[in-house]
Order: sequence, then C-alpha cells, then structure tokens
Amino acid sequence: MLHSGRTWGVSPCLNNDELARKLSDHTWTLCVAFETTRGTIWANDSTGPDGAQEFGVIRRMGDHWRQVETVTVGWCQPDRLRTIIDEADAGEFDHGHDFGPVSSDRLERQHETCPHCA
Repeated sequence: MLHSGRTWGVSPCLNNDELARKLSDHTWTLCVAFETTRGTIWANDSTGPDGAQEFGVIRRMGDHWRQVETVTVGWCQPDRLRTIIDEADAGEFDHGHDFGPVSSDRLERQHETCPHCA
C-alpha cells in the first residue's frame, strides 16, 4: 500500500453492483475500506480527498493479506468497475501482481475515529 501507516475501517458490501456505484460515484475518507462477499477488500489508498480516488485491492493469500492491484476508481464507470470487482473476486489479480503484504491489524472491523476520518 502506498500509505504504510494507515489503518482502514472495513465495512461489508453485500452487492458488487452497489460497491461499483459506491466506489465510482463518491469521494471517501482516507480510512474507508469495503469487503465483498468473496473476501476481497477495497481499501482507500488515495493521497487526499481532492485527487483521484485510488483503492488498493487486498486479498487473503494463505495466512496473510496482500495487495494484488491498485485501481483508480475515480476514472472508472460503474459497469467497468463492476467487471474489475468480479475479476478481483475471482482471483484474476492474485498471481503476477504483488504490491506487498498488508498487516491484518491495519484492517479494522471496529474502526475508531482517526485523523483520516475528517
């Protein structure tokens, strides 16, 4: 991940069409992340709220989490983003793309207010 010290509040997203709309149609705080029903995490990796929204795609590899892709979601239409979400869920980025490990303690299910929430 670009931001090695950032933690994310991970929220479940039960519908990939909804996730595609959320990612493409909104600007999110820097600590937001969404998890698909297939376990792929989309974590905001943007540099700030005024730039293009970048999300790291994080997948579990054995006992560890790894970032397998980065997507500039602000440049994607919802239908294209839905395709990318489905590809990530299917594991199509799991091999040949490795942006490094992501510690599980950075993926919070109960996220407390942090400096990035503002």
